[in-house]
Amino acid sequence: MRRIAKERSSSSDQRALHHLPARPFPVSDQTSRADTPPSEESTMDYCPPELHSYIAYLACLTDHGPTIRSLSLVSRYFHDISAPYLYHTISLQNEETTFSLLQKLDTLAPSSRRNIRHFFLSYPQPKSPQPNAKLQNAIIRLVTLCAPSLHTLTLDASQNLAQSPALLSRIWRTRFPELRNLTISGFYPFPTSTTPSQPNFPRLTHLHLHGNRNPHGLLQFGGLSKSCPNLTHLKVSGLSMAVTFAMELQEAMTASGSRDGSPAESRDSDPWDDLRFSTSPLSSAITSSQTPLPSLSALPPKLTSLTVEPAPELEVTGRGYHPTAWMKDRSMMEALRGIAKAACNADGEGETSGEDSCGLQGDVHGISYTLLSRPSRPRDSNYFRDDWREQVEGTTTTW
Repeated sequence: MRRIAKERSSSSDQRALHHLPARPFPVSDQTSRADTPPSEESTMDYCPPELHSYIAYLACLTDHGPTIRSLSLVSRYFHDISAPYLYHTISLQNEETTFSLLQKLDTLAPSSRRNIRHFFLSYPQPKSPQPNAKLQNAIIRLVTLCAPSLHTLTLDASQNLAQSPALLSRIWRTRFPELRNLTISGFYPFPTSTTPSQPNFPRLTHLHLHGNRNPHGLLQFGGLSKSCPNLTHLKVSGLSMAVTFAMELQEAMTASGSRDGSPAESRDSDPWDDLRFSTSPLSSAITSSQTPLPSLSALPPKLTSLTVEPAPELEVTGRGYHPTAWMKDRSMMEALRGIAKAACNADGEGETSGEDSCGLQGDVHGISYTLLSRPSRPRDSNYFRDDWREQVEGTTTTW
């Protein structure tokens, strides 16, 4: 009986040891079994959870989300380890996923949402002409929950221009203490700052605005500078027939020359002096009926790069725009090219190759000005999503 009991006890111990993770060979065994290294499974099993958590964090940095989601499916253990980073990068493109994610984030503690870094949201095309207040409130709630820790944010509301002003105006009023890159597509209003001592975008350095054909007033009254005091790169795209904005931009670029601190009378000949509201007879005829611009245009104080991209060229015949609209669009292009040429003359670089040539770049007064070529088709949600993915993965070029 004693022998049977001893055998049963020995077999039960072996079964218990069989379920334990295999340990690496001790030092005394390495001489005799040096040709048999410890398995990868045993090495991973004996890594501390802190190291596994760091591996999960590094998985978030490799792409826009697939890696960390795949890691969470490896096992229950890795699901728990990767849980704090599962929402590190978020991409939403329809109503169902928007409501589903909101329901999940609402149940998380604030500490569990602190690792949300990158957010792309495409406002879906409306299913009916009536405003979808439920969806808009859900989007606003999602952005509010993610705002404290976001580094990049892209909001594409180009498929729902009617409701985009209300949504985007709420974005400007929300505080993003850590945001670095912001892209907005839609009929956007202009930023305002009610508390200049506490701006809503204190760390924002890159801003891309798209969808307002003539954002006249963007550079006036200091709203952009107060909301984004550390803005260094500004891109404005989708411009069409924007004569008044082009004149506003001319004034702001001219005024930027005084940022170097030297008085105007002490500076040498400046190509910007010949640019002040210089337009062709065509531009003068079109803008003569416009309200004169107040001298309030100014660029953000730390801006170093300004990129402008016109919208695709207007149609002239058929069901296209009226010839007057085409004339205004041509006048806008003349003014934008005039800024580029003045910048090229200032730094001695840049060239043109025809009347409709774009792709000009120049630097003056410490600001790099770039006029991009007109795209062949309007920018869509796929374009902004690809641009956001490049930002997340660190492969995008600075515009």
